[in-house]
Amino acid sequence: MQNITKNIDFFRLFHVLTEEERFYLENPAASALAAGNLSLTWNDLLHCADKEYGCSFHRSHSLLAVRHPRYVPTSVYSHAFFELIYVMEGECTCTFAHKKETMQSGDFCFLPPLQKHHVHPVDDAVALSIFVHPSMLTDSFLATLHLPDPLQHFFTAPFGDAASKRYFVFRNGAKEMLRLQVLGLYNELRHRDAFSDTMLSTMFASLLITLVRSEELFMHSLQDNTDEILSLFQNNYDTLTLSDLASKLHYTVPYCSRYLKKNLGCTFSQLLRHTRCQRAEELLTCSSMTVGQISDELGYENPESFIRIFKKEYQMTPAQYRIQSLAKATTVL
Repeated sequence: MQNITKNIDFFRLFHVLTEEERFYLENPAASALAAGNLSLTWNDLLHCADKEYGCSFHRSHSLLAVRHPRYVPTSVYSHAFFELIYVMEGECTCTFAHKKETMQSGDFCFLPPLQKHHVHPVDDAVALSIFVHPSMLTDSFLATLHLPDPLQHFFTAPFGDAASKRYFVFRNGAKEMLRLQVLGLYNELRHRDAFSDTMLSTMFASLLITLVRSEELFMHSLQDNTDEILSLFQNNYDTLTLSDLASKLHYTVPYCSRYLKKNLGCTFSQLLRHTRCQRAEELLTCSSMTVGQISDELGYENPESFIRIFKKEYQMTPAQYRIQSLAKATTVL
């Protein structure tokens, strides 16, 4: 790793302004102009890499890394590739699907293909994007990594699948190991030879494993899954567990808990209890099932647990609730 750091003139590569950056820095009014929407092909990215590295890239290259220009009007762009955004220094904002992520030095963000977004380095921040062609992410390549299920599904899900509407953020606090791995990858791209494709594949796999090992992974949804979640509770209230719910949504368990609290305002246990009690109301009012049978139907271990939870929710036992409901119905008639 020391050789990598020595071989890369970090200041020259990332801190010296390009002519374009200098123009917009000196003409802030021009930098306020909208840059429009771009749909990038792999050839477009190869052209960006050619410009960045000062040499030609072949279409067969399946991994590229480019720095985001500073002070330049930010374009909204999309492409059919996976993108790993890395903030090497400073602060960067990423906007997509009406969501905004503020990323600090050391943070990574994995975006799926076909997602419109823009990346804006704040002031003189250094932000890179690593673009990965899907052809690189073969089943055999992914099988060797043993990635967590949500991340594995993120890479293998068909376009349009729910998993392709999610993104991952790794907040790592500017860990030196990760910075050196990215610099090493960037350096390999600058000094390519006959072994570079194999090296880049290995280095990218190593970077992924290091990120997963950090256990600072946060998964986010680019769409609102509230209806899907409520449907899962309604249809599986007798057996559903937090682990089951996370698996069905391709979430990690911690992220699933945070999502429920943030978007539905309750914990998994609270929502499950509320859903079961609602179903209990229907069965007590509209069926002749006994309290014991209703308890079994709802998935409780025994009637005593059901009675205790129902009473806490309604301040009366299930039997009392049934009598009261029948009395109200008789009065109406």
